[in-house]
Amino acid sequence: MDSLPNYSAVYLEALEKKGRQESTIRRYFYDMNDFLAWMRVVKKEDSFSAFQSLQTRDFQLYFDFLMNERHYSLRTLQRVLTVLKQLVQFQIALGNLSFNPVNGVQIGPKDDPFFTEEDFITKEELQRLFETVRSYEGLTENQQKYRHMLIDRNQSIITLLAYYGLTLHELTSLRMKHINFTKGYVHVPSETSLTRDIPLEKNDQMLLYSYYETIPQAVRPAWYSNDHFLAAFDYQRGTYRWVYKTRSPKPLTQIAVQKMIRLEIQRSGLRKGISAQHLRRTCILNDVKAGLDFEIMKTKYGFKSPLSLRRYYDYLQAIPT
Repeated sequence: MDSLPNYSAVYLEALEKKGRQESTIRRYFYDMNDFLAWMRVVKKEDSFSAFQSLQTRDFQLYFDFLMNERHYSLRTLQRVLTVLKQLVQFQIALGNLSFNPVNGVQIGPKDDPFFTEEDFITKEELQRLFETVRSYEGLTENQQKYRHMLIDRNQSIITLLAYYGLTLHELTSLRMKHINFTKGYVHVPSETSLTRDIPLEKNDQMLLYSYYETIPQAVRPAWYSNDHFLAAFDYQRGTYRWVYKTRSPKPLTQIAVQKMIRLEIQRSGLRKGISAQHLRRTCILNDVKAGLDFEIMKTKYGFKSPLSLRRYYDYLQAIPT
């Protein structure tokens, strides 16, 4: 609990005093800690004043992230919703808050399942994003110093999302054993969609390998191992992070990838809100436009339900000609 801000730690202490089971308290801890990590990325801090300022739209944004990027089941979403509701209710009981904004959050299917133009990224926007990832423009002196070590990694991330349609969860779950540099394909194991093999274009195969070689050998993920392919970087030390407990590189998290994309979007001057989901959607839409067979599309992008893929066809049919 020492890692939590006081306003959330005291809530867990209150649960302990009520005699809640240790497993329940541990689950509450993980759920709250994850939400607070999201706050630190989106709101820049997890202080109580920042927590007090949260509105329903802020909590909804977090649950949209859990639904669209992590593909949490409805049961898991309901559990997290309960945890956050009770945390806010606890603060209301203490007189620190006057209402519970979590009550307005919706986690069921949305009434409007149709895409809009804002749900995709244009060819020009994507080109600008790649140019920004490769550039040093707008970086601090310290960021510029180590930028050469991150260009290929960040390009690889954008490429796998925008040209191969991986989900954010699939991307951060990739291990070295899933990357075959010799034969040029990526094996995508997935809990939320269909497991599949994706062949890589030659240039993209070289890009992924180039990123791999930018990692210093001492902290480089082992060939064909269970080490994560995407590693976190430490600007203070000027190298990739290493976890001594597991004797492996520190994996790049979904939140870290989202933050990287958000900062690159900001640096490129593109519209706010473009995310990993926009890149995957655009990749899928381009194949629909190209007339790729429906069943091939389902397999290629791991769709378990045809309804999810049908949305792209419905969107194209709704566009005025």
